[in-house]
Amino acid sequence: MNVDDAAIAGLFQQLAEAWNRGDGEAFGAAFEEDADYVVFNGIHLKGRRQIADVHQQLFETALKGTRLVGGSEAPPIRFLCPHVALVHSHGRLQRPGESRESFGQDSVQTFVLVKRGERWLIAAFQNTRVQFDGPPGGGPPSREQA
Repeated sequence: MNVDDAAIAGLFQQLAEAWNRGDGEAFGAAFEEDADYVVFNGIHLKGRRQIADVHQQLFETALKGTRLVGGSEAPPIRFLCPHVALVHSHGRLQRPGESRESFGQDSVQTFVLVKRGERWLIAAFQNTRVQFDGPPGGGPPSREQA
């Protein structure tokens, strides 16, 4: 693992640890000042401050005590250039008192990362909830199905 791979893995670890302890400030610190964050339901958060504030509210209410869980392997990193990387990851929530991940909470996340000096930050993020009842053949739905 090279230095950039290790730094990006550390960034993902930072995100998970911040979420798991319900720390909106630490969660937001992983993002660029003007980052874009698109939630699974289409809500678009703009900027580190809004990302941190909204997550803190969620950590104190609807997401209180939840934990992020994902695959046991680090997500693959695709370097688009030396200072920009694209990462697709999978994850789900585990709610308090549950011994397993919550059914229907599987998501695919898309991250655009940028390197600022020696530090990697998230410039853009989109969370998409996995739909298990998609169209036959796995293709995108038609306009009539959407």
